[in-house]
Amino acid sequence: QKIYEQDAIVKLIGPIQAINVDHNSKVSIYNDEGEAQLILDVQGKNKNLPVTVKLKRTNNQWELVEMYFETETNLNAGEINL
Repeated sequence: QKIYEQDAIVKLIGPIQAINVDHNSKVSIYNDEGEAQLILDVQGKNKNLPVTVKLKRTNNQWELVEMYFETETNLNAGEINL
């Protein structure tokens, strides 16, 4: 959901049409706690953008810890919302 809320991503690739999880993504859970690093292929109307998200699981809840993507266009820090 957080990716859909990123105006910066929509500005770069157009309206988001699909998000696919790369096979190199990692999820680790032990005793209902864990962490994940998902490498996502975000497909927009104009082009695709690889986005990496890091999640942490505590108390039966996944929390977004970090999200990043590389772009050739400079963005203001205020355009990215976690």
